[in-house]
Parts: sequence; structure tokens; C-alpha cells
Amino acid sequence: MEATQLIGDAIDTNSTEMKKCVAEYRIRKKLPHERVAISVGIDQEGRLLGATLKGGKQDAPFSECVQRALGTAPFPRSHAGVIQVTKSYEEIQQ
Repeated sequence: MEATQLIGDAIDTNSTEMKKCVAEYRIRKKLPHERVAISVGIDQEGRLLGATLKGGKQDAPFSECVQRALGTAPFPRSHAGVIQVTKSYEEIQQ
């Protein structure tokens, strides 16, 4: 559970870059206010394995953007094997 929290913190530390990836995805897909859920996989050595959209949907430009955004993030090592964390990004309309 602690590793999941540390991974979440590392993703949040890079939130500016992550939000740019989400914004680019929304523009490209013409979904300006769509909630975007991202699953990020981290291996037991603390390396980023990849990122997919909710439901395992593949989008290469989005995945590449997320990998660049999180490329230097300090993810923890784990004895539990691969850890997957899901983060959601949504706009609050006023």
C-alpha cells in the first residue's frame, strides 16, 4: 500500500506535464471535457512500464507523452512485482 502512495505522489509531482498530455489527448479526440483515467504500470525495480487509458485502450501519442512526463519520476522499488496505479483527470465546469 505504501508503494502505491509513493507512486501516486511521484505522478502528482509531475502533474503539470501530465495535464498537458491529457489536454492534448482531449483536443486530438475532440473530447474537451471528458474525464480521462490513466493506468500507469511500474515494475519491481521502480521503472515505468507504460501508461494506458481506462479499459486498456491504446493511444500511442498519449502513452508517449505520459512516458516523457514521468520518465524521470522517482518511483519506488517493490517486492510485490508490477504495481498499477490509476489516476483520473477531469475538468470542473463552473
